[in-house]
Amino acid sequence: MRRGAPSRRRSRCGRSGAPGGIRPDGGRPVPESPVSCGDHYQQGDGTYHYVNYGEDDDAVLISTLGPFATGDRGGSSGEAREALESAGFRWIDEATSDITVTDLCVYYFGDRKPLSVGTLLFYWQG
Repeated sequence: MRRGAPSRRRSRCGRSGAPGGIRPDGGRPVPESPVSCGDHYQQGDGTYHYVNYGEDDDAVLISTLGPFATGDRGGSSGEAREALESAGFRWIDEATSDITVTDLCVYYFGDRKPLSVGTLLFYWQG
């Protein structure tokens, strides 16, 4: 699933005020404020927000097209997934992400063609 190049831009503070979104008391990771994928990659625009959490640059992607979420770079933190699913989000796993949607040809990097569920829900073009 194409999501663009990794960002060099990272927020220095999570909501807790601790670097990387970790609570100062060492508890569970606290998500940072969501940023648009365009702001995250410092160019372009797309259909999702990037939410960093944890000290290992763990992140989730939240679609702007509906209540859909996935792990960045195919990751699937069980804790993040469980929290988002309990809040009503549908987790898009790798198998679902790879399904090609036919008869919906979207302009994508200079071409119109069928795209995968993951590309459509978590679309970024720089």
